[in-house]
Amino acid sequence: MPAKTPTAKAAGAAATAGARAERATAHRSCSHCKETDRRPAWLAGSGRTLNPILVDGGVRYLTETEADRLNRALFFSPFLFACIAAPAQAQTIPRYNAEGYCQQVADISGGSAMIFNGCMDMEQQAYNALKPVWAQLPGNARNYCDEVARVSGGSYTILQGCIEMETEAASSPRSFDY
Repeated sequence: MPAKTPTAKAAGAAATAGARAERATAHRSCSHCKETDRRPAWLAGSGRTLNPILVDGGVRYLTETEADRLNRALFFSPFLFACIAAPAQAQTIPRYNAEGYCQQVADISGGSAMIFNGCMDMEQQAYNALKPVWAQLPGNARNYCDEVARVSGGSYTILQGCIEMETEAASSPRSFDY
C-alpha cells in the first residue's frame, strides 16, 4: 500500500469533515428537527456543534469556553465539598470498634475475659477523657494520632497516649545547638 502524502492526508480529512457536515445538514433539514431544533440563527448551517443544556424549559447552547468552565466546575465541586465538609467532621471524635479491638487483645493472650474487660475499661476511660476536649485539640495532632490509632486497630487508649505526647511535644519545641 503506498504511503499517503501530507496533501493526501489533508484531502482525506477535508472529505471526512465535509461528509460529516453534509450528514448534519441533512439531519437538520428533516421535519422532526425543524419542529424541535431551537438553535439560534447564527449557529444554523455553520457546521459548528455546541453543547446544548436545558435552561428554564428551553435549550441553550454553550460555547466551547463556557462548556470548559462548566466541566471544570463540575469536576472540582466534589473536591471543594470535601474540603469544606472535612473540618466539620474532624470536630467529632473518631469512632472505633472498641469491642473488636479488645477482643483481638484478649485473643492474643489466650482469650482471657479478664484482659477483655480490662481493655474495655481502659478504652472507655480514654474515650470519656478525649470526647469533651477533642474539638479544641490542634487539627494536625488529631489527624496524625487518628492515623496512629487506626494502624493499631482503632484504640482510644492509643489515641489518648498519642494526643498527650503530641500536645507535650508541641508545647516544648526543641532546638539544635551548633
